[in-house]
Amino acid sequence: MKNTCCFTGHRAIPFNDRGKIHTLTELYVEFLINKGVDTFIAGGAMGYDLMCALIVLSMKEKYPGIRLEIILPSPDYGKFFSEKTKRLYGKVFQKADNVIYISNSYTKKSIFLRNMYMVDRSSYMVCYCTKQEGGSFFTKSYAQRKKLTIYNVLPQCYD
Repeated sequence: MKNTCCFTGHRAIPFNDRGKIHTLTELYVEFLINKGVDTFIAGGAMGYDLMCALIVLSMKEKYPGIRLEIILPSPDYGKFFSEKTKRLYGKVFQKADNVIYISNSYTKKSIFLRNMYMVDRSSYMVCYCTKQEGGSFFTKSYAQRKKLTIYNVLPQCYD
């Protein structure tokens, strides 16, 4: 757990901010790798979760000892995704070191359980959280209560 970082962030990332958010997240991931973090946990949602998973997978070329775990609410989580999105996720999941399902079927509760599972197994969090509401805010707040070290890539938004 000491060497683990989870991610949380919004599904919608403004086009003009994508490059900056991607670059800052890469910098935080590399910083944490250099601090000894070897396991990264992503939640498998579109948007920031997917961005983080792809960043970790690309970092594995330079740092082959790091691991990517994908935590999903349920096996049927992506059933409403487009075929293109399903193919992309399939490629990411195949390259992940571990894919874990929180429950057998998708419910709103399984999303919260997934978020808590990720935080409970981490010492660090890298997040993209710009609102004081929603799943990312809940997860970041839970991480604060659990005393994780948190790096928000755009803290000027409300922190």
